[in-house]
Parts: sequence; structure tokens; C-alpha cells
Amino acid sequence: MLRFRTPYDRLQAAGVADVGGATLFLVGLVIYTGWEATGGIAILLILFLLFTGPLSTHAIAKGTFVRREKPTSSGARPLPGQRPEP
Repeated sequence: MLRFRTPYDRLQAAGVADVGGATLFLVGLVIYTGWEATGGIAILLILFLLFTGPLSTHAIAKGTFVRREKPTSSGARPLPGQRPEP
């Protein structure tokens, strides 16, 4: 996460890891322990993560946009009309 320069790059990495990683972990838990032990709770948690993950990412991105933080193309070069970072 520290290698990504812009907040938008960090959001993309965190969003994929949060929603995808946790969902796959919970699916693996249901497969390993069986449906009777954790099935219903795991499905509820998966649905909760699938709905709230994109919402939290969007809220952080909107806050960054309101602060007028401009995205750069992969953090390497500034966009046209934007001054380079020191």
C-alpha cells in the first residue's frame, strides 16, 4: 500500500483486497467447516461486505475529490496542465 503514490491508486488496491480477499476467505471457511457450522453467518457476512465495500471506497474517493486531489497516470507522470511533484 505504501508504494502507491496517489490516494486513487491506494483505493483501488485496498478495495480489491478488502472485498475479494475477505469474500474468498469466507467462502473457503464455509467449504472447510461445512454449511452447518458457519454457512448462514458467512453468507450474511459476504453480502454485508459486497454491499459496504464499494460504499466505503466511494466515500473515501469522494472525500479525496472534494479536497481537489488530482489523479495522475500511474503516479509516474503528471497529467497535461498539472505541475510535476517535487
